[in-house]
Amino acid sequence: MTKMIPVLLTVLLSAAIGRAEDLGNLSASPYNFDSSSNPFGKGSPFAPNGINNPFSPYGSPFSNQSATNPFATDAPRLYDQQGNYRGKLSANPYDPDSTSNPFCRYGSPFSYESMNNQYGAGSPYCVMPNHWHLVVWPRGDGDLSRFMNWLTLTHTQRWHRHRNSVGNGHVYRRTIQIVSN
Repeated sequence: MTKMIPVLLTVLLSAAIGRAEDLGNLSASPYNFDSSSNPFGKGSPFAPNGINNPFSPYGSPFSNQSATNPFATDAPRLYDQQGNYRGKLSANPYDPDSTSNPFCRYGSPFSYESMNNQYGAGSPYCVMPNHWHLVVWPRGDGDLSRFMNWLTLTHTQRWHRHRNSVGNGHVYRRTIQIVSN
């Protein structure tokens, strides 16, 4: 009987874990087979479990698992290449994990974890004692300058406020170096 319990737990856990299904990659590439934008691959409107098929459980406007149902609570989950959870692909603006909720972690345009952040979700960074390294992907002309202006201004204001030194000069004494490959 004691040997039966681990086997039963393994079967139950594998059934729960095995429920996840790969629905493709969320990208705009019409050429990548796994892209949700490829009409002949994972993004096909005829794929039986595709998010673009209005008759599939993940594309139907009436399914609780659908990305297009504004009331869905079990929408498809998003994971990045490292396996980090990035929220739910959902049209539900009230779900706290939805990418459509502008006031929560994964939908806010100001959250570093959000797909809606114009400077890139999960942008890699490294904070050093006297400087930082950032990898950003500007989408248009002037985006990098606006982002760096916002970042350095916000950091300077918070640095001075934290140290009770408001009005006592600059934090950054040199210009920002931009390096390209």
